[in-house]
Amino acid sequence: MILKNRGMYLETLLNTWCKTLDKSIGYICKMNVNYKPLDITNNIITGIIQSNHFCDYIGILSKHYIEFDAKETEKDYFDLANIKKHQDEKLRIIDNLGGIAFIIVYFHKYDQFFLFQPFKYTFQTKKVSYEWFKEYGIEVIFEDLELNLLPSIYKLLIS
Repeated sequence: MILKNRGMYLETLLNTWCKTLDKSIGYICKMNVNYKPLDITNNIITGIIQSNHFCDYIGILSKHYIEFDAKETEKDYFDLANIKKHQDEKLRIIDNLGGIAFIIVYFHKYDQFFLFQPFKYTFQTKKVSYEWFKEYGIEVIFEDLELNLLPSIYKLLIS
């Protein structure tokens, strides 16, 4: 399967969730990617991504700072190489300071979403299997065409 707009399915669901999140519970927003445009040809912009100090989403949830990144895979595994070094370091710092930090992974093949904190595990391989996520990840419920993230995030807070 070739994914034309790779990553956009999960981001669209997350953006909708952020917009509909009860503002008395929290406020979370998508961070823009900083890039320097190099060329525009036939309405196609070519550019380079400049340093970005945040993951995909940041905000406040139940009086906790929250930051997380969204990843997708069409394989039977998630490749840890998809997590950039600065993202891993940032998530570790946030977790150590009492914030909420995680990666949400969408498995296209199984139509399932999981939260996990890669910095809390030692992996023997860079490829983390779907079965690992089933056992150790926190599943996010997808119902009525919406992600129900709150129960899954609250599980992180009590773990």
